[in-house]
Amino acid sequence: MDILNQKLEILHFINNARWSEENNYYMPEYHPLLDTLKEKKDEAKLLTHWLCYISDRQTLFRRIFKEGAKTYSYIVYRFYTEENESVIDILNACFDAKAKKFKCQDGSKEVSFASRFMPADIVCIYKTLQNLNSNYNRSFGKFLEESCKTSQIEEIQLSPVQNLAVNLYVLTYENIGQPTYEDIITHDDLDEDRIKKFSNVDFKGLNLNKKQKEQIKLKKNFTKQVTSALETNMMLRFDWNNVKFIQKRLWCVIRDFLRYKHFNDMFVKYVGSTFSIESNQSLLKDLELPGDVWNQNDKFKNCFWGKDKLPDKGPLPKNIREFYQKQSQDNNTLQFIPEDYDVTFEFVPRMCAKEECVVCPFNTQGDSKVLELCHQKAGSLCPVIKFCSGSNFKCIGTSKCPIQKHHKEDE
Repeated sequence: MDILNQKLEILHFINNARWSEENNYYMPEYHPLLDTLKEKKDEAKLLTHWLCYISDRQTLFRRIFKEGAKTYSYIVYRFYTEENESVIDILNACFDAKAKKFKCQDGSKEVSFASRFMPADIVCIYKTLQNLNSNYNRSFGKFLEESCKTSQIEEIQLSPVQNLAVNLYVLTYENIGQPTYEDIITHDDLDEDRIKKFSNVDFKGLNLNKKQKEQIKLKKNFTKQVTSALETNMMLRFDWNNVKFIQKRLWCVIRDFLRYKHFNDMFVKYVGSTFSIESNQSLLKDLELPGDVWNQNDKFKNCFWGKDKLPDKGPLPKNIREFYQKQSQDNNTLQFIPEDYDVTFEFVPRMCAKEECVVCPFNTQGDSKVLELCHQKAGSLCPVIKFCSGSNFKCIGTSKCPIQKHHKEDE
């Protein structure tokens, strides 16, 4: 096995270790009222998780899934219980326009949250809830059920995972503007008419400009309005083959729905047992890499790829996908998927940023001491995984460990 494939196998191993135990992941802190929803509780938690990721831009991760999850889950609770209350009224009931924060009461304690890009996030949240209200009877579970299906539009074949990604994009992000607070607030309230100008909540309509209409005529004899929201948006509104590589948070939430047992157990209730990750690991191949600043770290890239450098043109997730497609065609035993590269989020700050090269599992310079960290005690926590990624993972024994295997080969 060549050096690059050895590194890919080790990267795959470290990423799988990250998802092997639930205590490796920060659990969202839901509002206690969410548990009173009974049969709708699980879809409400999945929706809360999506709203949290919408706000995950230059905001501390723990704040998002603590104060953010608490306030957003309260909004979701009202969305499911106050059926006669409009989306904008629900948001205004929870929004303090003077403090520019969402707020809720948790017992005697007031919890508040504001994201880094709050005005745009408010528009996305409004668009999401309004589309669920108008098209899915206020049910995120119904949206998931209808979205997780295979589809084909002209030459584009979409797997259920890819289909879900397209529909999430349309549900929340398509044609979203970048407003300021002044653009969306009047008289100390969120202004629905102003928000609509930035959210394009006409989910199924054809709002096409002249150039788009001319493109349609060239592309297809298009004589009637397409009623399918998916077909409409895929064919006419945006180029999904490019859009999909710049949607970090979209792929993060789908990854969590598949990878994280807490969410996957709830997810399969709406989309079926074929989405149980315990029995269908092949679903993970369709996940795109959620692009992140840590993915782009030069020290890691130079060490990991060496002479096998990826192209620098275009988004890294696109380059990783193209690399994976080529490698998987040439190597049917490839131990790597694009999403594996996201473990750099945990790896780079612990290893590359601190120049821990001597104990790096990707060190191929002949001076690696990574095996000196290894205690070789099957069933005990692996110190190598803990040191380089922060994850708890029990040793699987030297005969099965790719770090042991490939570093001993180099001795």
